[in-house]
Amino acid sequence: MSIIYEFTAQENYPTVNLDNQLQISFVKGNIGNKIGRTELLEQPGFENISYHENFNKIQKSLNNYLFMSGKIKVTYEWEDTENIDTNTTEKFWEIQSNNPEHPHATTFKESNKCGFTLNYGGYVTSWTNRSLEWELASSTASLEALEDDTEIICVMQQEHGWSFKNVDLKSNEEVNTNKEGELCYLIFGENVEVTINENIYNFNKYDVKQLTSSSCNLKNVSSNTARMIMVYK
Repeated sequence: MSIIYEFTAQENYPTVNLDNQLQISFVKGNIGNKIGRTELLEQPGFENISYHENFNKIQKSLNNYLFMSGKIKVTYEWEDTENIDTNTTEKFWEIQSNNPEHPHATTFKESNKCGFTLNYGGYVTSWTNRSLEWELASSTASLEALEDDTEIICVMQQEHGWSFKNVDLKSNEEVNTNKEGELCYLIFGENVEVTINENIYNFNKYDVKQLTSSSCNLKNVSSNTARMIMVYK
């Protein structure tokens, strides 16, 4: 079996289908549960794979797993024949250093293996391209829950080409949000208040709403720090 999927659907949050273009699932894992692959070809939309212009062993991520809460371990493993050398892994870490979460991660490097552990700490303080936008093009890759009730959002694209951003908001914190692309959806990691002009709308955790206005203001009205997601094309 080349696909590993041990997280389970959250009963309170059914899968959302957006006009047969995006399927959004809300899943949860306990300690030791994994999502991953054991073959490079086993990635959704592999025919659309693209690589770093100077490193053909670093790829744009095809797996849209969005980390929402808990603690995770991300691991890449490869065989000698895959030719993932030190220059490649050093470039990978250089790319990751641009991620606001990277200073809070604990990295590791072993023979033919590297990765990191990270807790959800609300480290992304402004709208930023999704974490793990780039990854190693290794045969084996996995995301493992290190805490019970670790939450992930899985986004399946019917047609390739969607982009992702995220931002973390503390309780009662707010952020101005500009629409991106022609089609733009917001996924709320907690209860929010959305203001457009003078109109105020209230949405619940894991509601998915299309943003049609040029901008809006998001306010986290829950008592928890929470991640907000933008999916656009």
